[in-house]
Amino acid sequence: MVDLDSHTQATQKTAASGKTDFALLIRRLTNSVLSGQKLESQKRILRNQKLWSRLDSDQAREWSSLALMAGETDLCLDVLDSVNRRHPENVAAWKEHWSLLCDLDRRQEALAVRSRAEQTHPGLVGEMKMPDIAAPDTEKDPEAVDEPFVRQRKREELLELYLQLFKGREECFARQWSDKKEQKQGYVPVRHSLQKSDLEDHLKGRRTYGIYLLQEDSRVKLAVLDADLKKDFLKGRWKKEDKDLLRREKHYLLEQVVSVSREFQLDCLVEFSGGKGYHFWYFFDKPSPASRARQVLQKITARVAPDLSCFNLEVFPKQDRLAGKGLGNLVKLPLGIHRLTGKGSHFVPKKGRDVWEDMERLRKVRVSSLDEALPLVNEATEKQVLIHPRHQEWTRSYPELALLQQRCPALAQLFVTARQGKALSPREEKVLYGTIGFLTRASVLLHHLCANQPEYNQHLLEYKLSRLRGSVLGCKKIHTLLGLSIEPCRFDPVQGYHHPLLHCPQYHDASPKSEKVENLQQALDSLRQSLDIVHRFLPKPDHS
Repeated sequence: MVDLDSHTQATQKTAASGKTDFALLIRRLTNSVLSGQKLESQKRILRNQKLWSRLDSDQAREWSSLALMAGETDLCLDVLDSVNRRHPENVAAWKEHWSLLCDLDRRQEALAVRSRAEQTHPGLVGEMKMPDIAAPDTEKDPEAVDEPFVRQRKREELLELYLQLFKGREECFARQWSDKKEQKQGYVPVRHSLQKSDLEDHLKGRRTYGIYLLQEDSRVKLAVLDADLKKDFLKGRWKKEDKDLLRREKHYLLEQVVSVSREFQLDCLVEFSGGKGYHFWYFFDKPSPASRARQVLQKITARVAPDLSCFNLEVFPKQDRLAGKGLGNLVKLPLGIHRLTGKGSHFVPKKGRDVWEDMERLRKVRVSSLDEALPLVNEATEKQVLIHPRHQEWTRSYPELALLQQRCPALAQLFVTARQGKALSPREEKVLYGTIGFLTRASVLLHHLCANQPEYNQHLLEYKLSRLRGSVLGCKKIHTLLGLSIEPCRFDPVQGYHHPLLHCPQYHDASPKSEKVENLQQALDSLRQSLDIVHRFLPKPDHS
């Protein structure tokens, strides 16, 4: 460990002669802050105004970042304010000062900084936009006077509920740090129980905290299924095909994890983590051995993970019991700011911009019983899980789709995307028509799947279906079109040409569609209807 106190004393003695090596001091101080050791000593050095007042503008910005990492928010603001006054030409310092004040919900101070920045850099005002907040009209609504007190009481209730739900190890939690220059982040332990004041700092973005899931007796009150993007999707720019795949798989992931969880009588709260994926939070009615919670979540992972090309699934905690003096795995608490990416987390689907609107979701959270879930997990097999109770009516109405969704991951992703009303890409539409279009009830099924599409047109759908020729798209072709890296379904080799409809031979005619149009009049009628629709969107001629 670097002796920072002695280094500071040496720095102060040589400051007057202009021989201070501030770059070396900042480098050593950075290493010490990131290590999380002797935090009070580090804070004492950071607060030394004789030091930071002599820094150039870029060094002062580094100093402010170190202060924020050490939890000295006010010091960080003081340093940035000093840079704004001494070096008004430093645009980055203005942005950092304003952005931090916005994160802290210090609106008036942020507006003042924006006003000062405008004097030197008029163009910055367009980048410093703040949402307007309408003040209550107390003359029209006398009860508006009581609104702040009512709102504060509700917030106190939500803070209590948050602390009850997200309850890990009681005497210890963790604070996140980040070094944006080095693109590193991590956590240091905080040796006391999580308090309301800590939670408020977390929600306002002042600091970011995580909890250790395992209690001292290796039991847990909650567990997490973590879905992170695979490394291949974090490098370079994405192609359009990659974006389509990620969009489609994201919808599938969010629906499938929730659906499979409910098969085991489990409810989960879904959160966008603010980094590169999603957290599925499971809350239990009583502290239970971590091994039991892991057994249930691993079963869900085993059902969903083989269908995914973009996401890795991981169960937290990773261990069944604590070993030695270790604290076990931790997970970042929701609704905070990721210190490295700067992104905030939120529950899915997002309801509003205010963090307290997200907090209201906690009132609807249902705790689950591992005692009820474990027997279902132990008895479940692929044959037994055929019809989900939640989808019984859908399964009875569209058994072909239910069977394909269960057995073909590629088509299952398309079904989820289409039924949620998300637009399909040309390749996705080609796969949908090239498979479902060969089922006996193709028209009924395609209308059902596409009815929520933003550009759904029943006549155009019928025309496209009437033009379908050839044979069912094969599995390899489908995986190529959709950019899937998962393994195709395996069929008996004697079945020869492999395609998804082999899962349900009773619902389709295996013979290729003839190139000859058997009902020419019907095709012409469909074409006329389609042309009429196109004409409606053409601009009307100007006869003036």
